[in-house]
Amino acid sequence: MSPSWNSLGPLLALCVPLALLVVGCVPTAWANARPRLIARLNEAMAWLAFVLAITAGLLGTLQGSTHTFTVASAALPAELGHLTLSIYLNALTIMMLLLVSFVGVVVSRYSKNYLAGDAQQGRFHKWLALTLASILSLIVSGNLLMFALAWIATSLSLHQLLMFYRKRPIAVLSAHKKFVASRISDASLLLAIVLIGSTLHTLEFERLFQLMAAFRGEMPMKLQIASYLIVLSAALKSAQFPLHGWLLQVMEAPTPVSALLHAGIVNAGAFLVIRMSPILSHSTGALVTLTLIGLVTLVLASLVMLTQTSVKVSLA
Repeated sequence: MSPSWNSLGPLLALCVPLALLVVGCVPTAWANARPRLIARLNEAMAWLAFVLAITAGLLGTLQGSTHTFTVASAALPAELGHLTLSIYLNALTIMMLLLVSFVGVVVSRYSKNYLAGDAQQGRFHKWLALTLASILSLIVSGNLLMFALAWIATSLSLHQLLMFYRKRPIAVLSAHKKFVASRISDASLLLAIVLIGSTLHTLEFERLFQLMAAFRGEMPMKLQIASYLIVLSAALKSAQFPLHGWLLQVMEAPTPVSALLHAGIVNAGAFLVIRMSPILSHSTGALVTLTLIGLVTLVLASLVMLTQTSVKVSLA
């Protein structure tokens, strides 16, 4: 196949978050002044993103291999590697791209009807589009630092959605709790990136995975610590025990936010673990810690679910 054909799938994957970024960049005042237009535009861009994801997935399947496509690159200091705008397209990327873009269509469609007539409807759709664009950017990222920037952007955009009802004390409290947990998660991931970059001198997923596949012997202490930091970051993002309390309180946010949170954003922690599994698989301690956290969360959530009278809280 020609280089242009090989790059077509990753280019289409890059266009998936860009479609929603168009809506996310609309000024808030302009969006609130034209709520019906911004709602229709948000839904249209969500559909476009889904169609692009399907097309990218079909091309990726036909090509039948992993592809990395780099748009731009800049060297980082201290031999940490490079910050690149690159797309990493493999089976996991395609599956998650299809799932999240489909959820985006459903949530955007539902939000248009749910918030009809609300004075801040335009602002909601702006931040919803920006949140979806951030999640999709995270999924297609081919560089670990680019992944982290999208990870942080997802959290900051979600915070605006959680703060939509600013006069509800519980909604504000849950948003602040989520904000603190997310900042610890961000710091953990960034520190892990520094440790990985200083050890392997690359942040490109494809190159990282090649190095770890060829790795033999005991893993360096820096990578061991990075593995634990990745587990911590993922656990915080996924609202695992004991930092899960805010998840039950986000029910005060608009229902579309709860749907997006549980169907997509909370699962970003699991996506991080799967994406970084070539490194985590070399750290038995990190895997045991991750398993214990997940097991305790599962048992506790199952018991708490039996005591809830609210369907939304019970499912959360």
